[in-house]
This record gives sequence, C-alpha cells and structure tokens, in this order.
Amino acid sequence: MARKKVILRQLQRVQVGNIAADSPETARHQPSAVESMARTLDDRGNSPPLLVMKPDGKSRHSLVVGSLRLAAARHLGWHEIDCIVVDQESETQLEVVKRLQRNDFDPWELADTLDYLKRKYGWTQEQVGMAIGKTRDYVANILAITQVAPEVRHFILNEVHSGDLTARHLRYVARSPRSEQMRVAERILEQTLSTKELEREKQLTSLRSSDYRFIKVREMRRPGAINFPRLPKEWRRYLRQLNTDLRRIDRQEVMEHRRAEIQMMDAKHRIKMARSEANKKRRELNRELRVVKKQLLRMGE
Repeated sequence: MARKKVILRQLQRVQVGNIAADSPETARHQPSAVESMARTLDDRGNSPPLLVMKPDGKSRHSLVVGSLRLAAARHLGWHEIDCIVVDQESETQLEVVKRLQRNDFDPWELADTLDYLKRKYGWTQEQVGMAIGKTRDYVANILAITQVAPEVRHFILNEVHSGDLTARHLRYVARSPRSEQMRVAERILEQTLSTKELEREKQLTSLRSSDYRFIKVREMRRPGAINFPRLPKEWRRYLRQLNTDLRRIDRQEVMEHRRAEIQMMDAKHRIKMARSEANKKRRELNRELRVVKKQLLRMGE
C-alpha cells in the first residue's frame, strides 16, 4: 500500500516586501554570494521556500531561514517568493533553527526541535528539510538521535565530557541495539573515540560477520552426477548458474580486499597510537631520570 502523501499546507506565496530580514546574518552576506544565489534562482525560476513566522497582530512576516535567498530575490527584483509560514507558538523551537544556520546548536536540542516540528505540522522528513534548508538525509540523521534511550541520554548529559560528543557520536549510540546503548555510550566517553574510529570499527565488524572469509561457489556438475544436465533447459539453467557464480567471485574478491584494507588501516592506527603513547611515556621517564640524577649529584653520590 502506497504511503499517503502529506500536503504542505503552510506553503504560501508572500510579498518580498512584507518579509522582515533585519538580522546579523543578512548583514554578513557578501555581494558575490548574493549575486551567485541570484543566478541560481534565476536559472531555476523558483527557489526552495523560505521559513517565516507571522507574529500575531503584525502585518509583516519574520524571517527564520533563508536570508541569502531573500537577499537574492530582492536583487532580482522579485515581488513574491514561496514561504513556509508557521505560527508564533513555535517561536522557541524556531530560535534553535536560527542557531542552526550559524552552526551553533546542541544536537539534543535540534533533534527535539525537528521532531516537534515534524509532529506538530505533520511534515515528512523531506518537508522538514525543506523548511530548514537542509537535505532529507540530514534531517533523518538528526532525528535518529531521538532514538537514544532516556536513561542513556540522562547518563550522557550528566557526564563531564558530554559536550565533546558530536551529532555523529550520538547517532552511532542511537543506532546501536537498545540493550547495548549504555555500554556504547560509556565506551565512547571513556576512550574518547572519534567518529572515524567508530565507523572503521563498524565496517570491520560488519565484514567479519559476513560469510566472505573464503571465495565460495556452488559445486560444478560432473558427468555421471545426479544433477548433471541432460535437457536443453537444464543446460541453460546451468549456464545461468555459472555466470552468477562468476559475478559472485568478483563480489567476494572485492569484499575480501576491503576487509584486508580496513584491517591494515586499523593496524596502522594502533601502531601510530602505540608509538605516540610510548614516546610520551619515554619523555616522562627521561625527565624523571634527569631529576633523580641531579638529586644524587647534590647528595655526593
């Protein structure tokens, strides 16, 4: 059964002159950036909609997202532009979206805000992305954070170094089995693992769990065997099997190659970390050794 399409009822054509955009973000736009965006809008003949809010009792709309697109529309002399108009009740959440444009946001706060907007207006992930000027994949990745168990979230927020966790760290925790989330979160915080290390570990685990240890194909049919083809259709079926197995060999070879490359990268990383740690400890011991020697010289030994 096809999924019912949600109509974006908040999409309206708004007079460009009725949109207030007196914000620091607008002032920071370089003329070259405005001209480049204007060329893009002119080529398309339209643009992704702006996100605006119309405060109660006021005639002008307040811009939330899309200051560069608005500046470009004014540069082109447009009279109207597509806008997603939301009500004033969402003002607190929309402040978070404004901070998103400055790359100044807390992943938890942003995930909760996007989830709120999605549920309040019945938007799809694609429509949420349209509203905040991001892709559907971006929205899906942020919303994944809401799947972190409440007790795990409480644990992370109360940790001293929880601010070091990025949205990618939290997404990694969220996509772990519910029963494993606490253990994964503790490990990331204790070992200060980077997202690159987590991704490499995930790939390695995935490849190890796959049945690609050896190149495997089905047994060939020998003369005299029960399954040896005799009729034309059986020969055709055998031909298809051989072609399928040839393609399978290629895939298995590629997977083995990838697995070996990841293992090599993992080994190189461990060597680098061990060398760095050894040099650090070596410097500390040499420093302490010099202190001890000086002390012995003072004592006349």
